[in-house]
Amino acid sequence: MLRKTGVQAIGSMLSLTILVFCLCTLTVRLSAQTATTTEISGTVTDTSAAAIAGARVELTNQGTGAKLDTTTNSSGEYAFFGVRPGTYTLTVSFQGFQTAQVTDRKVDAGLPAHVDTVLRVGTNAQTVTVSAKGADLVNTTTAEVAGTLSATLVATLPVSSRNFLALATLTPGTNPEDTLGTWQTNGSLQVSTQQGVIGWNPVGRTSQVAGIIAGGNRAEAGSVSIDGSNVQSSNARAVTQLQDPASVEEVKVETGIMNPEFGYGAFAVNVTTKGGTNSLHGEAYEFLRNSALDANFVTNIESHTKLPTYRRNEFGAAVGGPIIKNKLHFFADYSGLRAWQGTSTQSLVPTAAMRNGDFNDTGTYDGSGKPVPAPQIYNPYQVDPATGQRQPFAGNIIPMGTTTLCSPRPTCIDPASLAMLKYTPLPNAIVNNLATYVSTNVTQIQQDQGTGRIDWDKSANSRIYGRFTDFRNYNIATGALPLQGLTNPFASKNIAASWTRTLGPTAVNEFWASYTRPRVFVGRDTAAGDVAKAIGLKNTSSLGGSPNLQVPGYQLAYSFLNYGGFLENTYQLKDQFSKIRGSHSIKVVPSTAETL
Repeated sequence: MLRKTGVQAIGSMLSLTILVFCLCTLTVRLSAQTATTTEISGTVTDTSAAAIAGARVELTNQGTGAKLDTTTNSSGEYAFFGVRPGTYTLTVSFQGFQTAQVTDRKVDAGLPAHVDTVLRVGTNAQTVTVSAKGADLVNTTTAEVAGTLSATLVATLPVSSRNFLALATLTPGTNPEDTLGTWQTNGSLQVSTQQGVIGWNPVGRTSQVAGIIAGGNRAEAGSVSIDGSNVQSSNARAVTQLQDPASVEEVKVETGIMNPEFGYGAFAVNVTTKGGTNSLHGEAYEFLRNSALDANFVTNIESHTKLPTYRRNEFGAAVGGPIIKNKLHFFADYSGLRAWQGTSTQSLVPTAAMRNGDFNDTGTYDGSGKPVPAPQIYNPYQVDPATGQRQPFAGNIIPMGTTTLCSPRPTCIDPASLAMLKYTPLPNAIVNNLATYVSTNVTQIQQDQGTGRIDWDKSANSRIYGRFTDFRNYNIATGALPLQGLTNPFASKNIAASWTRTLGPTAVNEFWASYTRPRVFVGRDTAAGDVAKAIGLKNTSSLGGSPNLQVPGYQLAYSFLNYGGFLENTYQLKDQFSKIRGSHSIKVVPSTAETL
């Protein structure tokens, strides 16, 4: 008998070890996803604090009318898993007691709610109603450090470019990313890379990272997900999709002591999109800004230059409602951005005399407006045999035509360099006593995003939803000088679907699948064609644009970047099984993600 008990004990220990190993393994795999639902649990007792077993508990979504029901166990406990964010009414009834009803209980994604109910002796026809409005403001169920932004905050607080991530700094433990000065505009890479920018307003953007520092970690260390689908590329963990605020139900930022279903990184930004309700509702908006209301810059006034034009139009509409009340609902959203911005720039370019070989006038003037004497220039092909030093050019002028002064070269001026100078304009103003080319370069943005979502409450035990978002952005920016422009087309598609099925009063299974396809391209201006070939350079690429030719102290026209970008296809799957066993809540969440 003792031997049998010992074997049983060893078997129990091995089973426990295997279970712990599996749970630990699943926790590691789990880190690729975030939660989009939550749970509501509690205990039902009578006025003497005795547990009531077998009480009927019904949970109703006040927006969609969807219902869930269960019964309390022998300890008077109940739980609902896979509950979507929203506002709910909890109704508890048991024979011989009054019906208890808790209304306006708001729940957020990934934040379990605990609602205890006390039943009083009476009849079921008698109902005691209590409002739970505001109960969601304090988290009493987990030790996590997190903050949640509601749809009202996301939609109504003023946000540049309607980027909901800018609001994330209102949550605990976060700061704007530019606190470290790593990016100039709060975590975004500007498409305009012109030189000598004055009073520049950030219009152009390429891939944008999370934009916040959370818990002391840089943005790239976090996870950003929309409806459980991670929307970051493998390229610097850049966010490939910024959901329009009109389609956002809530934004939750987890910064410390996170639940295992949150994030793969040091912190998590979890976005939940809106779904339709039993009431038809919608909105339309238009934001306008125009430079006609702005004052001119001092440097523009000095150079008699007009204020560059700035126009920005952000517009959109959203609508949601029932297809079949209490069963099937829809939500659709569109947002657009049209921006046009001119920027005053200054470039110190070679003067007309310098382009003709005369370096007596370098375009520098003293306080009285007189030219500053130029330094002597020397011929690298002629050396004084006695001193070993180069000979100066007579009169500080380099001959432009055929000459023997630069033998064995037939000319002293390189023909390719001279041809390249034709792309650089002449000075058109004197700024700070320097002959300067003052220009206006232009950044243009055309951005469109559409979202469609369907929610189907198939039955009390089965709920399905699907969402598709298409984001397209095209940026083009001219430079301070010709050839310096950039183009930046960018697009992203995201499909997410979920199926939640109640397997019994104590078990729920949730399945997620998603697909993300970001496409980013950055290229230089190719309108001038193959400049290298045009100026006589050989053995270069046939790509449009020019080679990079520079002269210390001056700016020349040349192409900044070559072509670059990426295209990714990311597939994600997750299954979450939740089970109540006695007073314990168990979750098993295997998941996988593949980027091709």
